[in-house]
Amino acid sequence: MRRDITLSAFCRRPAFKQGSKNVVGRRRPTTGATPVQSQVSRGEGTCENTARRYTEHQINCCSRVSVGRAAVVVTDARPRRQRRGFAPASRDQGPESAGTRRNAVAAAESARTRDRSRTEQDKMSRNRNRGDITMRIAIAGATGNIGSRTVAVLEQAGHEVVRISRSLGVDLITGNGLDAALTGVEAVLDATSYEAADREDAVASFGASTRNLLAAERRAGVRHHVLLSIVGIDRIEGGNAHYAGKREQERLVAEGPVPWTIVPVTQFHDFAATVTDWTEHDGVAEIPPLLVQPIAPDDVAGILAEITTSAPQGRYRDVAGPEPQDLVDMARRSNDARGHAVKLVPTWASLLGPEMAGDVLLPGDGARIAATTFDQWLTHAH
Repeated sequence: MRRDITLSAFCRRPAFKQGSKNVVGRRRPTTGATPVQSQVSRGEGTCENTARRYTEHQINCCSRVSVGRAAVVVTDARPRRQRRGFAPASRDQGPESAGTRRNAVAAAESARTRDRSRTEQDKMSRNRNRGDITMRIAIAGATGNIGSRTVAVLEQAGHEVVRISRSLGVDLITGNGLDAALTGVEAVLDATSYEAADREDAVASFGASTRNLLAAERRAGVRHHVLLSIVGIDRIEGGNAHYAGKREQERLVAEGPVPWTIVPVTQFHDFAATVTDWTEHDGVAEIPPLLVQPIAPDDVAGILAEITTSAPQGRYRDVAGPEPQDLVDMARRSNDARGHAVKLVPTWASLLGPEMAGDVLLPGDGARIAATTFDQWLTHAH
């Protein structure tokens, strides 16, 4: 069995008798010497007191240790029989000396742990930049508009994606199949959406699914939960039932047991056509005159994939498209592009009320702006 010996390195040179030499195994110092000492053999200056830990094997094999430009000479005051035969040194050194050694050992071990952690993080960062590291990631809402696009981005990057959807046999509302789906998963992206009859129903649905998902993540040891949310809903109490459900999601995630990132995103480029389909009746569709700054769904998927494979960041900055748009005009142009004839009626009496007017749904300062404009998306989508 090997014993660890702590060297108190880089200190003032000890007091030696005149004529003594700083060579291992030579004359013993008469005062100021501990069983194992080291000395920096350069100049008269002092060096920063630090501690190093060597095994007796290392001490036996190496008497000089080169540190930078300084040559550290190990002076061992024990008899040669003890040094070579690993005979135990005397323990009668007092409580203060023992405590000092323990503190030095603890300090050295802590330093080595920090160095190893930093080295591993740097290596992972370099490998991730080269594409060498892949993750096992679960996507809740994997068959939806954003979820399916994010799955494609992650798989193209080489990650293993677990699809979570009721149609695929995993029910977030009841929790059935969640534990099996999250086995070995490192990060989860929640891109779910629910159609609700009223605010209470929306809060109940989003709340149940989020609680079940977070609880299963905690059991599985998931290290990062990412929630796709909506810009502006944290700044108001109004809005439709969907917004109320998303606010409940944000609250549960922020108070939950899993490290998290909430990503607030503006409305998508296809939002105007979606609102038209929601409200259309007998050839007439009621559209709230919202001011929005829409973003392309593919841009959202790319940003979500990037964030999900990164460390948790808390509330992420707002994510938006490059240009503000009027929702009614977006609906008209979208319907024209897809050849859908419908009469549009601007009103606050349909999905959203006047509390959503103005810049409520626009991104805040420091937002992350994606590149694809509404016109570019419209040209390629139709």
